[in-house]
Amino acid sequence: METKGKQDILVYFEGRFVPMSEARVGILTHALHYGTGVFEGIRGYWEKEKQDLFLVRPNEHYARWKINSNILYMEIPHTAAELTELTAELIRRNHFQSNLYVRPLAYKSAQRIGVQQSDLCRMENGEYKVSLETLFKILSIFEMNIADFFNEDASGAARDREYEFLRQYQKLSPRVQEEVQSFIQFKLQSEDGVREEKVKKDN
Repeated sequence: METKGKQDILVYFEGRFVPMSEARVGILTHALHYGTGVFEGIRGYWEKEKQDLFLVRPNEHYARWKINSNILYMEIPHTAAELTELTAELIRRNHFQSNLYVRPLAYKSAQRIGVQQSDLCRMENGEYKVSLETLFKILSIFEMNIADFFNEDASGAARDREYEFLRQYQKLSPRVQEEVQSFIQFKLQSEDGVREEKVKKDN
């Protein structure tokens, strides 16, 4: 979308209707550095004879957007129907009378560099819920253990964290538990192979 000369268009940003010129993100925004964003695209068509604008299946688009956002542990605080009504209100306030394209965008807005526990979680009832699958994968990629991840002594609080993760693991569905177990087994086999290779080189 060409925005030059259109900075007075209203957008819905951080819970408010504001001019596009006021909708700004900082250079340290998490999504800018790590790609932690989810967008959707909704077409709208202006019917000149009816003097009305029609959106193409907005509820279905927003339902999909909410599901995809949840994959990145971003909770959208509105139902699909509420998002559709917000979009209709945005269109009314802008007095659009032409075909258009709506671009909802959810992104992690933290102003910092680095991956933290909250990036692997979603909020439920005010508490972080950790995805074990994501945690194990992150740890393996960076060759870290839980103590390293939380920057704690392995004999102290980090061990308590391990117990908490195991407790959360027991709440997962059988299918997800199998995926975690398969990943752990793969990781252990890979580490055994590395150790064997190292022994051979040392000998």
